[in-house]
Amino acid sequence: MTKMTVRPTSSAQVPLRIGLVGAGMISYHHLIAWSRDKRATVTAICDPQIDNARHRAAEFNIPAVYTGLEEMLAGEGLDALDIASPRDTHVALVKMAAAKGIGVLCQKPLAPTLADGVALAHDVAGKIRLMVHENWRFRPWYRHLKQWLDHDGAGRLLQVDMAMLSSGLLQDAAGRRPILERQPFMGHEKRLMIAEVLIHHLDTLRWLFGPLKLVSAMTAHTVPEVAGETLAAIGLETTAGVPLMLRGALDAAGYPERTLDRLEIVGTRSSAMLDGTAIRFIGAEAGEKNFEFARDYQASFDQVIAHFLDGLIDVTRFETDVMDNLETLRLVEESYALAAASRPAAKAIVTTPEAGGTKSDVDTPALLVDLDVMEANIARVATTCREHGVRWRPHIKGQKTIEIVRAEIAAGAVGVTCAKLGEAEVMAAAGIRNILIANQVVGAIKIRRLMALLPIDELIVAIDSIGNAQELGAAAQAAGGRLGVVIEVDIGMKRAGVAPGQPVVELAQALARQPGLHFRGLVGWESHAVTIPDPERKRQVVAEAIALLTVSAAACRKAGIEVDLVSCGGTGTFPYCIEQPGVTEVQIGGAIFSDVYYRTRYHVDFPCALTLLSTVTSRPTPTRIVLDAGKKTLSGDAAMPEPIGLPEIASARLSAEHMTIELANPSAKPEVGERVEMVVGYSDTTVHLHDRMVATRKGRIEAVWPIVARGRSR
Repeated sequence: MTKMTVRPTSSAQVPLRIGLVGAGMISYHHLIAWSRDKRATVTAICDPQIDNARHRAAEFNIPAVYTGLEEMLAGEGLDALDIASPRDTHVALVKMAAAKGIGVLCQKPLAPTLADGVALAHDVAGKIRLMVHENWRFRPWYRHLKQWLDHDGAGRLLQVDMAMLSSGLLQDAAGRRPILERQPFMGHEKRLMIAEVLIHHLDTLRWLFGPLKLVSAMTAHTVPEVAGETLAAIGLETTAGVPLMLRGALDAAGYPERTLDRLEIVGTRSSAMLDGTAIRFIGAEAGEKNFEFARDYQASFDQVIAHFLDGLIDVTRFETDVMDNLETLRLVEESYALAAASRPAAKAIVTTPEAGGTKSDVDTPALLVDLDVMEANIARVATTCREHGVRWRPHIKGQKTIEIVRAEIAAGAVGVTCAKLGEAEVMAAAGIRNILIANQVVGAIKIRRLMALLPIDELIVAIDSIGNAQELGAAAQAAGGRLGVVIEVDIGMKRAGVAPGQPVVELAQALARQPGLHFRGLVGWESHAVTIPDPERKRQVVAEAIALLTVSAAACRKAGIEVDLVSCGGTGTFPYCIEQPGVTEVQIGGAIFSDVYYRTRYHVDFPCALTLLSTVTSRPTPTRIVLDAGKKTLSGDAAMPEPIGLPEIASARLSAEHMTIELANPSAKPEVGERVEMVVGYSDTTVHLHDRMVATRKGRIEAVWPIVARGRSR
């Protein structure tokens, strides 16, 4: 395990005092596991169904019983909390524990949706130790297979097939459905087969075979008496291109009612076949390994509890920490989205009733993005970068939307640039693994949060002072890792950054010597050139500014310091920033939307993809139009939005909730109730005002995307 500098949950001595939330079926296995580890004792239990809590308390000699967590936290001096309640309660319960500063072991999943999980991860980052109770991968047969794989037992992996087939939703002779007898809540879950059952298998496959990409998904609702899907088939792919298939059904005749797995791993050296609790190896390493279900099923809970206590007491990283579980949640969300998109009646992500409709079905005010235009803008930037051999790392401060970031990466982007640590946390939680925070991360609270992101593949932070470098290096070293850093160079913006030339070399030398840091290179922003209208003059100023950056990089190399990253550029200096020798990557982000400000002040020719749909709410005079979109949904600070299709406009102004337009001449159109669509004034200061973005193509809604990085400005 990797040591990390996270403050222990409690200063209390062993045994730790544990509170258990939830007294349902699964709590029995939690309590057996707690009773077997002498480093902790469950001193209180709560459940809204107080009789259930009393029953468990009597069964396991728990001294205190409560109906709710708030009461339990007030009445008990707890060191940690074990949450074994339904998933729709997790977010509120974890936040309550975080307010008390105590560690949490939370039943899977961390939250009902990925967006909820990302928001929760951001809210509690640096405040408490948080582990997700995902016990499937801790089952002894999977731990055995993991060891076999890690010792190259399979050789080169060829394919994997996994199935969870159960008859538990078929009626027995008495007309009962066994699964619902044990877990009645499953009859009401609208997301059942994937979110409640196969989420375990997705997590286990990720753990066994590494990061996975979703290829296909389908679901079916085969048992009318339950609310959710009861059958699913999910196609996945490893980073090496190995195909994996995951299948599940809850009404499979002839199979056991309990969820025993079948797994076939095919390799070039040996293959393994798991059937329930028996593993058979064929090929070069032939043999068998058998487990006892009743004993070893409980052993998985025992190992989870032991691992949680190891992490709390020794202050080590949890195997199933927040970031790990969010990656599983991402696969769950993507599976539902792809399954919905594959149905004949839907073309994309069905997240609200509006998806599949037209613009007229959208309530206003609403932020819209034209997919045809945005995708063309993405392709243009990506192609230009490829033609010049420069990497593209789009700045997402104005995008804030995971689905857009994934579209950019699919087009060739190497990662993302973030303005704030909060944005980076959202990106990391969504599985983005190459992140540059192009600003300084300062202060103990933020540095603790930053250290939680160290496990991702490529994490880079900008630095412009030795003091900040020493703080970051000490934290990273104590966490057992190395943090990538770049020097921010002031090449004309006159904001942050060290002066070009020798000051850069001196700071680079200090960073190269600093334990815990990995010096990567330089970053700068030639923002003083963006508003120059003359193309040749702009090209010249951009070249002069970026030369300060590349000359500084050359000076570092001459001093024996490796520089592999020289990052600069933005929409306002496209394409000139890409053309400069010595540049390794550019941060163009706003171009994918474009807007009034980019076109009129930055003089770029990207077509506008981002609009705001509004409704006419009043026509008090023949020249005045009042719309239901004001400063709370539109930005007018850099440039005013431009209505589309209206007669000549004399003036326009924004108030808190309205836009008031004065026409140059009287007009009966538009009438009250009609829609007016506007090109946004400045996308960077508009997107963050909304919680979702409606993606359209040729007037029809293809998707409704949560703007998950909205508000992540800390």
